[in-house]
Amino acid sequence: MKKIAYSLVIVCILAGAAYAAASTESVPLGEDGFGLRQSILRTIIELNLTDAQKHEAALILKKHRLEAGEAFDRVRQAVTDMSEVMKREPQNEQAVREAFRKAAAAGEDMAVARGRIMAELRGVLTPEQQESLFERRNVLRGKIRDRIEAGRALLNEWIELRAGD
Repeated sequence: MKKIAYSLVIVCILAGAAYAAASTESVPLGEDGFGLRQSILRTIIELNLTDAQKHEAALILKKHRLEAGEAFDRVRQAVTDMSEVMKREPQNEQAVREAFRKAAAAGEDMAVARGRIMAELRGVLTPEQQESLFERRNVLRGKIRDRIEAGRALLNEWIELRAGD
């Protein structure tokens, strides 16, 4: 059950990130003053890419833009569909499981697309730049994990206050 819950959280986070990246509206700023778009740009800037690397990275991103965009859209739609099933018929375990499988499959496709892009981008980066990129990713993962844990702790506290032992 924990694996399913964690997988669902990851799918929702990915869908939220995809939605934020695709949104034409302003993305809220994070605690460091940067939103998702600004954070991506800041990462690119902090990698200190040469002009040639910038050009190669842009070509790679352009080549995969449609594939990645479609993968993000499928995740967003699958998570929306799953939310609708959960709202409409939460007691229908079979429907919930099927909706989750579709969201997980869409998330899997998105992860594969992202993996392709990252593999090509790594070929453009120096070992030091790759290290910097992975350090930034680990920091982001830590922040996400901390936010999830903080939310779980608040929920557990609320439960204990109202349900007791």
